Amino acid sequence: ILKGLNEDSFKDFSKGEAKCIGGPVNSELATPTGCALYMEFCDEFLEFAPMMSPEEIAYGCGSKEFDFPNVLRVIKSRNVNGKHKVSVIETNIDHMSGEELGFLFDLLLIEGARDVSMVPITMKKNRPGHLIKIISKPDLVDHLVNILFRETGTLGIRVSENTHRGVAERQFIPLDINVGNHIYTINFKIGLIGDEIISHRPEYEDLRRISVEQDIPLIEVRDVANTMIRDYLENNRE
Repeated sequence: ILKGLNEDSFKDFSKGEAKCIGGPVNSELATPTGCALYMEFCDEFLEFAPMMSPEEIAYGCGSKEFDFPNVLRVIKSRNVNGKHKVSVIETNIDHMSGEELGFLFDLLLIEGARDVSMVPITMKKNRPGHLIKIISKPDLVDHLVNILFRETGTLGIRVSENTHRGVAERQFIPLDINVGNHIYTINFKIGLIGDEIISHRPEYEDLRRISVEQDIPLIEVRDVANTMIRDYLENNRE
């Protein structure tokens, strides 16, 4: 929120996306340069600070003198609840072929959807259909909604904004594995909550590449990889 900002200067930069309220004085408290920085670095505008753990705090003093401190405070903080905000986009479809749904699935991911799922459902008059659900970054909602309208011809789309998504910390560990006297690198995705490892999985594309090149079942490659990552984690405990 910017207080005491000249309305014309603010409109030039905000494009109607940011919030502005009147300040305690009849004076401009933010310069056009400040507005430009504000719009460039802010991806969300809140009236109240979220729950956070402050790490660094900085102050900057303005040159104008008022009856109150003319100070800007910036707080660098860490999210303490491990949640990210996403938007959920949904629509029900009962008139598209499998090929069309497959094309739409790939297109949505290419265009920036974080995740796409298509769930078989029964619709009105017992017609079989699909629930299309998209997990999106808030700034891509309009773009993905337009794709849904254009590609499906649906007449209605539901959007749930500011949905909180719990996120575990992720790390990636590359390990070399010997399969058929060839050395391959497999990337493992490690999931953590605090210092506790809750999951460790080899990347599918790495397993698939080894399986195809060595002409051995995918599950055999996965078993070897899982044994390797378990041994690695056991030997590298802190």
